[in-house]
Amino acid sequence: MQFSPVLFVLNPVSGGSRKRILQQQLRRWGQKTSLRYTTWKTTGKNDVQKLQTVLKQKKPAAVIAIGGDGTVNLVAQALLRSKKKIPIGILPAGSANALAGELGIPLQTQPALRVLEEKNTTPFDVLEVNGAPCLHLADIGANAEIIRQFHGQSLRGWLGYLWHFWKQYFQHRAKKFEIQMGQETHTTRAHMVIIANGSQYGTGAQINPHGEFHDGKFEVVEVRPFSRWKFPLYFFQALRGGLHRRSFFSVQSGEKVEIQNRASAPLQVDGEPQGRPEKISVEIHKRVLQFLVPKKK
Repeated sequence: MQFSPVLFVLNPVSGGSRKRILQQQLRRWGQKTSLRYTTWKTTGKNDVQKLQTVLKQKKPAAVIAIGGDGTVNLVAQALLRSKKKIPIGILPAGSANALAGELGIPLQTQPALRVLEEKNTTPFDVLEVNGAPCLHLADIGANAEIIRQFHGQSLRGWLGYLWHFWKQYFQHRAKKFEIQMGQETHTTRAHMVIIANGSQYGTGAQINPHGEFHDGKFEVVEVRPFSRWKFPLYFFQALRGGLHRRSFFSVQSGEKVEIQNRASAPLQVDGEPQGRPEKISVEIHKRVLQFLVPKKK
């Protein structure tokens, strides 16, 4: 695979002081590999449209996201709109790096750079959730409420998330949803309904044992009411990958779903709040992206 020139897309806000060290490592890596590359920085305003223009001008052989899940999603959106199927690489440097972790990309810079050198790609499905691209996970309910509150306050990172998690843990009540998948429709009361392209959250909690990024389908996961006092047990079980066996947990696979949001619960897509839509429509676009990932040993 031709791997030059490369465009690095850098989120200057994500990752804090570590970003300066990473840029120094990147310069040394470029000198060592004699790789032609350009670095483009996001601004937070019309970044997808601006990146489309840069892609047209630079014509890179690969695009590497330097940041967290939000930066990766931005790169994916620009490539999808430009209809360019060139590989996406990730140098994890954000407060949330869930997708990189699930793809097996190391969080440390030097090992992540070695993944890029391997030039090994895998195809990748993308979900469309009410018109928004979803690479990893979307959900309606408790977690989306935590993320909505998290985005509106100054305490960032895991401390901020945990603070809002504990508030929701004691306050949240199950909501009513109507789920139509294929010819079947059913009504449920759930704390969360998860739309899963991947298999686990950034915490390592596994919610979708069937998750594959290139299998041509996604999963709808329902988390119905459960004993709150047993939450530590259930969380440990989620880390071990056994939560799907619990009676309050269900998983269905499909290619298209419509969810009626009867209680106006909040929606989040890949960590970004999406309001409180009355209806959530999801469909899959198969193998429309490529990611640079470690070779299987």
